[in-house]
Amino acid sequence: MIDGVKLLCNLNPTDWTNNKNLSFYSWINTTTGEILKNNKHAKINGLHLSIKEGKDIYYNVRGSLPKYYTKGETNAIDYSFSDFITTCEQLQKDLHINSETAFLLCFEFGVNITLPFSCSIVFECIKSYKQSPYSHYVEDGKICGIVFKLQQYSIKIYDKGLLETGKESRLMRFEIAVHKKAWINRKKKEDNRLQLNIQRLADLQKREVWAELSKELLDVWGKIIFVDKSLYNVIMTNHEQKKHLLYLNSHYWGNLSDKQYCTDRKHLDNLQSWYGIGENKHHLILDLIEKKCLALLATETTAENGKELTEKQPYKNAFENPENLQRVEYEKKEGINHLDKGLKALLNSPTFLIENDPENTPQNLTKKSKEKIPQKCKCMNCKKVLKEKKANAKFCTPKCKNEFNGLERTKANQKKQLGERERLEKVLNDLPKTNLSLLIMYKANGLKYADQLRQKEISVSSEWIKQIEKVLITGNKSEPPIEFTTLRAKKLIREIAKLNR
Repeated sequence: MIDGVKLLCNLNPTDWTNNKNLSFYSWINTTTGEILKNNKHAKINGLHLSIKEGKDIYYNVRGSLPKYYTKGETNAIDYSFSDFITTCEQLQKDLHINSETAFLLCFEFGVNITLPFSCSIVFECIKSYKQSPYSHYVEDGKICGIVFKLQQYSIKIYDKGLLETGKESRLMRFEIAVHKKAWINRKKKEDNRLQLNIQRLADLQKREVWAELSKELLDVWGKIIFVDKSLYNVIMTNHEQKKHLLYLNSHYWGNLSDKQYCTDRKHLDNLQSWYGIGENKHHLILDLIEKKCLALLATETTAENGKELTEKQPYKNAFENPENLQRVEYEKKEGINHLDKGLKALLNSPTFLIENDPENTPQNLTKKSKEKIPQKCKCMNCKKVLKEKKANAKFCTPKCKNEFNGLERTKANQKKQLGERERLEKVLNDLPKTNLSLLIMYKANGLKYADQLRQKEISVSSEWIKQIEKVLITGNKSEPPIEFTTLRAKKLIREIAKLNR
């Protein structure tokens, strides 16, 4: 769980300088040979050691403890509690770093989890954390994930396999970098949470501390705004569809008040529970983080396992996707979002084509076409001539507009009902031969619910049927779902219930 650390060590001057395994270097003026600073640096197995001389001498260490554990090969391993204890013992043996006296300036903790889908899907779904925007996470010159940079800590979510192999993978690293220990040592609001007092490296050698760090990981992940794009928005109301589009915009969350932020977050959770397709990805990752934290805390690594960790073969499968995994391709959109319909309409409009025609030069436009005499428009409802109205006016009064639109809605509803009756008759005739997949939406206690059931599973009471608002037949993936509303939906379920008795 522990990864990067920065330590201030209490050492004797000769503990490092007389170490045969360390080779120190300094900054030198190549022209004069003058040593610019009294600082000395050395590297060993992923750790950077520095000796800074002034009024006092400071011995600093920074780097990745898992990488030091694997002899500098990689930190893409499941670094357990027992591995951390072994590493501290090795630091004492090799570099005379006493964990009891080594002052912890900052540190990182997190887990590696293998997802059932690509890491890029996660990056597209993450929008905000505590109303803070994210930025690209860059390591070794590669954009491999996202990071939330806060004052006292940072949250890193990136593709670990991409850093190791250069290819996109399903191995995701979720990590918190503690810049100021006051944040991690703060008093927790929950009664079952311990107040930590992490000051030295030895303070991390406690199982209860690792347990609290695990809870912190779960708490932070739970507060991340995670918007799943694959919601079944066909059955959403117009208001819910508009809100979902707003939720997909990461900038939207940063401009909300605290009250509105909490309200929209609850509404988002409801939308994803009502219209989600398959398992909730946010909850799935939360479960994977929890399982990995428990495994790291409980794992006892043998000498044989430790030898395997130094080889890259145990992690090879974590970077590679299985052949049977269905890869989801996403379009890379630059400057075009879900509102690009208007842009496409503009590109296809006659005006745009004329203005961008190479033959449309000032010389070719000298001849003006004859001005057309505008015809007097009539109200679409009462057919009165529109006087003193704009050229694009369609109605003489708001009353006429409402009456006309009301009639149009009535005609549309009647046409829709007629179509539903015809489709319902065909479905009812085939019921004894079929086992339809049905999405049933109903309302109870002021809340909307949706259940996915098979035809032969339905056995309900008449009181429950009265609560049904809409039914969708979703069995055929090649065609859009067949929709039944109000009376037709209730009749379908009623006939199915009779058939199953």
